Amino acid sequence: MRIVKTLCFGILLVGIVACEKIPSHIIRPDKMTEVLVDIHKAEAISENIRKYADFESRAALKQSIYKKHDITQEEFDTSLVWYSKHMKKYSEIYETVSSILRAEDDEVKVLLVEKKSAPLSSPGDSVNIWNKEPFYLFEPRKHRRVLTFDIPSDDNYREDDIFQLTVDFGKLPANIPENARMTLIIKHRNDSIATVSADVLHDGITQIQVQARNNRVARIMGSIEVPAYPAWQTSYANHISLLRIRYKYRPNLPKP
Repeated sequence: MRIVKTLCFGILLVGIVACEKIPSHIIRPDKMTEVLVDIHKAEAISENIRKYADFESRAALKQSIYKKHDITQEEFDTSLVWYSKHMKKYSEIYETVSSILRAEDDEVKVLLVEKKSAPLSSPGDSVNIWNKEPFYLFEPRKHRRVLTFDIPSDDNYREDDIFQLTVDFGKLPANIPENARMTLIIKHRNDSIATVSADVLHDGITQIQVQARNNRVARIMGSIEVPAYPAWQTSYANHISLLRIRYKYRPNLPKP
């Protein structure tokens, strides 16, 4: 009986290890850390140097980072989506990234990591916290099929806040097995997460929402992705918004 229990435990352990294994097409943690460090530095540049303020210049800056690390934007976006669904590994990477940037002498980089250089979000009860362009063009043939986002909290966030992602889609591919997909993730300060995902079944507005679980929010993350095929299909997301809504203004939503 003892041998059987030991064998069962061994099988369970192997299963757990297998679940934690990083797929071969995902960027390794060490390399992902290096890429994220450079991307944070690029964001510091674009926020503080006027010549990089427009969308095209910021995109070109990121492309130079992908080229430096010999990866494509699609590989990076796919990896970021995978890590965002495996929060323990994502947290470990992000902590390392933060430590590296804090060790830099450049004050701008330090402020970027600590997010003290960014203004507070509005303290209102229903506020759009989306920090990217409200429009995104998906072009799979150019490795632009995943839009990811990662928004840090600030002192205006509260326990039980509701986060609502709204996207107006256009020209999505039809009559194919795979659907476009939206994912929204809350990471709490105690490292627990709340997440929701939904397939996008048609053009027009799709909306998902998730609520904090009686704990302060650390970050809001997620992704908007369209199918890789047909590669020639160009789609778009318009009027993208991410509302932070106070729980007391949505009394019909059950408390978690």
